[in-house]
Amino acid sequence: ASPPPPHPPPLPPSTPPPPFAPSFLAVGGEGLLSRSVVSAICAVGACALLLLCLYFALRRKRPVIVAPKDELHRMESEITEVFNRMSGRFNAEEVTLTNILDSYDRFASAPRELVFGRPAQAALGVEAYMCVPEIIVHQGRIDGTAAIVSEVSLAGTDVDKECLAYVLYAEAGSSDLTFQGGLKRDCDENGAVLESRTVCDGAARRGMLLRDFVAHEHSRLANLEQAHVVALRLYTTAAFESINNPLRDWARYERGEPHPLPATVALLRDALTKLRSVEAEVSRESASSQLLLYRGMKDVAAPDSFMADGGTELAPMSTTSDLSVALRYSASRTMTSDHVLLRLITDSFYDRGPNVSFLSAFPNEAEYLFPPLSTCSRR
Repeated sequence: ASPPPPHPPPLPPSTPPPPFAPSFLAVGGEGLLSRSVVSAICAVGACALLLLCLYFALRRKRPVIVAPKDELHRMESEITEVFNRMSGRFNAEEVTLTNILDSYDRFASAPRELVFGRPAQAALGVEAYMCVPEIIVHQGRIDGTAAIVSEVSLAGTDVDKECLAYVLYAEAGSSDLTFQGGLKRDCDENGAVLESRTVCDGAARRGMLLRDFVAHEHSRLANLEQAHVVALRLYTTAAFESINNPLRDWARYERGEPHPLPATVALLRDALTKLRSVEAEVSRESASSQLLLYRGMKDVAAPDSFMADGGTELAPMSTTSDLSVALRYSASRTMTSDHVLLRLITDSFYDRGPNVSFLSAFPNEAEYLFPPLSTCSRR
């Protein structure tokens, strides 16, 4: 018989807080302050504290006045400059800037109106919005990678299954399949494996495997487990549609129909939450600095309700710090298509999604990925 498992070590005794002894409030006796003097000191201190709080509150609420026409002109000049650097891949007149928003929002190409939910969905959490009992999601977290494999095997498309096999078993850049304008995963525009996707293996270099992404410095800093890395890598492939489309299907939610990949979504959300800590650890200066992010979409229209009040993005929000990437996504070959370019102003690492370039199948997108049910608002 195997020996019984060892008992966990006892917790150290907690240190009791020091006693509170306001001896200066005592009345009577020489050398001690009188009650009237103490009251006067407290009153002056309270007034000073109140004035200080009022000062900072007024500073925070002071509106920043921006002339819309001047801001539009500045953005159009910036877009023109970026297009001039894009080697003539598109003509500038092919893109119409229809919306510039200070807001939070994987890109899609089907003609549609952008779908946003109400903040109540964000408050209830992604489990409730997926219409899946929490116990199932909890079990999926315990099963980890096995849960993702099971979900994709049962409900995923052939593309999803190929992408998952690539993430689980293939060396980065080893597949000849192309996506997103003819790009190979983990490769540059010429089809060569990116240097950042190779590791030393003895005397030679090879493409990174799943275990290498799990062992990456950022994965370790964020305490990511294998399932978190699998969910993130899978989302950066063409499999993102099977995650996003059901989340944006409002009719599915109203019918109470479960999302087909609930554990995958939950693990993805958990991974993004954990990854926010990386920027704070690696670059503390940038973590507390403002960063502009962009989201470009073509063949879409922004609903009036979002323009007026904002809303909640139901799926993960793919954004980029590279304006040229956003413009490529919003560019269309027809002059009749609608285009949306969202500009996102984030004040610190806690306001934005983490940078997932270190494990993305397309790292040149400079992608910052927000978790599902992130609230979008206008300033």
